[in-house]
Amino acid sequence: MKQLIVHVGLPKTATTTLQHHVFQELHEQGRLNFLGKAVSLEARGAAPKSSNYRGADIRRACQETIPQDISRRIDQMLVDDRLNVFSDEGILTYYPGQENVPLERRIANLKALLAPFDIKILLTLRNPLDLFFSLYIQLYPECYRRLASLDSFEKCAADLLNKGVANIRYEFFDLERLLSLMVTRFDTTVLLYEDMTREPDRFAQALADLLGVEADYLVKQLSSHWVNRKPRSVGHVYSEEVTRLKTRLRRLERLVATIAPLHRFARKAYSKNVLGIRRILEQPRRRGMKEHSQPDSQLKHRLQETLCIKDPRLFEAHGLDRRRLEAYGYLSREHQGATAPFSTE
Repeated sequence: MKQLIVHVGLPKTATTTLQHHVFQELHEQGRLNFLGKAVSLEARGAAPKSSNYRGADIRRACQETIPQDISRRIDQMLVDDRLNVFSDEGILTYYPGQENVPLERRIANLKALLAPFDIKILLTLRNPLDLFFSLYIQLYPECYRRLASLDSFEKCAADLLNKGVANIRYEFFDLERLLSLMVTRFDTTVLLYEDMTREPDRFAQALADLLGVEADYLVKQLSSHWVNRKPRSVGHVYSEEVTRLKTRLRRLERLVATIAPLHRFARKAYSKNVLGIRRILEQPRRRGMKEHSQPDSQLKHRLQETLCIKDPRLFEAHGLDRRRLEAYGYLSREHQGATAPFSTE
């Protein structure tokens, strides 16, 4: 039976660093078979172009945007002589303004479509308050900016506090339920994002054991390659609004497609890069920066009561000791001695 490790995130747990500088590099060295995703870093924020996203249908099937009977297609991408790896934090992520499938159904879909294979799950977690704020910054230009009811972090936080983590929009921030859903269905390895910088040897050794590579190599890769950091100042973080002329001309493109001769001419000009048209259309253009204030102490405490772990026993059973959970701010206030510092990485 072919072995496949699926890294499902969470988002904002250095997934881009892992995808590009661990999984993709090991793939290029011939040490594992990586199905993606490794999205071109130049394109982040505006119609990303993928350099390796062979396993994209796994995510699409989980989200029910394509038929779920894709096991044969997946089998053709897997190999017997190396470990197979697929990494996509979008499997679990809710994207505002888009069609989304409930979390439990996505996980059940993943279980069903990968049933013919020997599956292990890699789940990387992060302090839920930091995760909530950092993911809002990440999704603001693409999603939240266009939603008047959620176009500031304060509005989004109020919405979460009003609806709770049982709501489909926020359910994957409920780390207790998420972990329970994963470990009852899969052989799951759980790692903490915070260990990557505070206890890198621990993080690297656990990942090395899973991948069958040297821990020293992983320490080097993770310490020297850190991507997708957001610009910041004291008390604030900024999200970049990036677009492409090609993206903004979609309406014109649809109109041209209805006029066959013009459409053929446009396609030929693009394919031959006449007058450098590809560069003109594909070049990322920064429209500006949006400043986001970190939550004040009162809002932070309210979010902590909603998001943080109430019962750490399941986490402890999977190798996440209470000392680290407390130090990294995962525990609700009744389970920790002091409020953990707020991170915005």
